[in-house]
Order: sequence, then C-alpha cells, then structure tokens
Amino acid sequence: MKFNRWYIPIEKFLKPEQTIVEIGCGKGEFLSYLKEKKFKNLFGFDILNINKEFIKRIDVEKDIIPFKNESVDVVLMVEVIEHLINPYHILREIRRILKKEGVLIISTHNQVNILMRLLFLFGITNPTNDVSRQYDKGPNKHHMYGHLRTYSKKILIKVTAKEGFKKITNASWICLFGIFIRTPSFLTSLLSQHLLYVFKKNDEP
Repeated sequence: MKFNRWYIPIEKFLKPEQTIVEIGCGKGEFLSYLKEKKFKNLFGFDILNINKEFIKRIDVEKDIIPFKNESVDVVLMVEVIEHLINPYHILREIRRILKKEGVLIISTHNQVNILMRLLFLFGITNPTNDVSRQYDKGPNKHHMYGHLRTYSKKILIKVTAKEGFKKITNASWICLFGIFIRTPSFLTSLLSQHLLYVFKKNDEP
C-alpha cells in the first residue's frame, strides 16, 4: 500500500488496539495500510467524497466530529493544519473526543527551516504558499489551495496550547536520500523539513 512519505515517522506511535481518527485523511491510503496491518478501529474524515466504509465527509472547519466525548485514543492531522483558515474549531473538537490519556499527532511543513530562509532571502517564496494555485481532484471537484497558514515550531505549539494541548514529544525530521532523520530538538527550527509533534490534553490550570 503506497502512501505519502509524511506518514512513515508516525506509525511507531500507533498500536493496533487503539481507536484512531484521521482528520483530513484524503482517500484514506494510510488508514487502508493500517487496516491491512490488523488495526481495527479506524475512522477518517475529509471534505472529499470518498467511497470507503471507514471514511466520512465533513468540513473540519465547522462540523462536529461524530464521536462521543473522550472516546478516541489517537487523532492524526498529517499535513492538514496548514490548509485550514481556522484551525481552532477542529482543535476544540479533537480535545473533546480524545480520552484523558489520548494523543494528538500533528505534522506540518516547517516554514522557517534553512531552505525556506534562503528562499525568502533571495525573494523567492515557498511555492506551496501560493494560494492562487487551484487543482481539481477529478469527480470529487475538490480544490486544493496552497498553504493558508504557515507554521514554525513556536507558532504550532502556541496554536495548540490555546485550545488546551501540551507538547509531549518532538519527532520532527529531515529526509536525506530517502532516510528519515529525527532532528535534535535544539535544531528543529533550523533543519527540520517537517514538524512532527505529539500532544496531550493539558488539564493543568
């Protein structure tokens, strides 16, 4: 089963007995892969109309996730948050459905890595930030715009903290010659191509 490389560093955080929800799952390639590996409680949500039994269509910027409070072990948001105008609604919904010890795993482009800094220095912007770009996705008629919000390490932690999450693991990475290398925390901002953080609900006052 082929899926985007961004999922590769995430699998190690998942267990087959967990209830796993993916927000912005697209066509569900990663969930299908997990299903083949005997994961059972898998659910995906996306604005696309996907004909799979474990994927439902919702608008994550305004709809309610159809799960009871504190009923989910893991929520995934893989390369999704940068495409949202308003990430706060879905973060509140995720916090609602996560169990007390549940985790939220987010990955997103690191807008301030050294390559992006060099591009900006020479007046070149990251092409994924060009919101004028628009792509039809066949019969689903879904338009994939550029990144509507961009994130650094500090901004991602601040945005999630605002909705009651705290960082527990930093697994941000750089990919060299097809090998994923976890960047040291003190070099995350400078070197990481993608930010990958695991969050838990922050119940502290």
